[in-house]
Amino acid sequence: MTQQGLSPKELSQMPDDEVLALSQERPEMFSVLVERYQEAFLRKGRGIFNNSQEAEDAAQETFVKIYTKAHMFRNMEGASFKSWAYKIFLNECFTLYRKLKKDKEALVRLDREIAELIPDRGAIVEQERKLTTDYVLSLISKIPVVFRKAVTLHFVEGLPQKEVADIIGVSENAVRTRIHRAKKGLKSASVLISQ
Repeated sequence: MTQQGLSPKELSQMPDDEVLALSQERPEMFSVLVERYQEAFLRKGRGIFNNSQEAEDAAQETFVKIYTKAHMFRNMEGASFKSWAYKIFLNECFTLYRKLKKDKEALVRLDREIAELIPDRGAIVEQERKLTTDYVLSLISKIPVVFRKAVTLHFVEGLPQKEVADIIGVSENAVRTRIHRAKKGLKSASVLISQ
């Protein structure tokens, strides 16, 4: 006996739509559909992309969508699970193909001298992030002390309001109120700095 008390023979004879429905209650059952369709998706994907990696990516995304959109599947005359699954797969291949084509068009071979003239985008982004953080910290220093810790923990360190409340030792509602009031103070401070 296997999953859900079914024998391998019973599982192999179970229609796809029933396996899909069962997998919503027992996620491990979804592996039956993966076993049934993965090789066919990969074979078709390799024919489309001439690349195993893209075929695998498309197949994986397809299985994720089949599982997450299982509630949308309806067994109708002339529209089987197989046709529904292949439609999702082909749409995924088309989307990936368009993305790859767009990415390839964006890549251009540059002469080394020209490439050296282009600023390092990573360095620019890092510099902008540092300036933004410095600017935010300068604004935070201008708001009342009672709000600073909550704002710093929430916005600068990225902690959720519940954790901020635990650290400060106040209720989550108090943190929410402090952050709300601090935002008003930050707006005022940013207007003063920009003048």
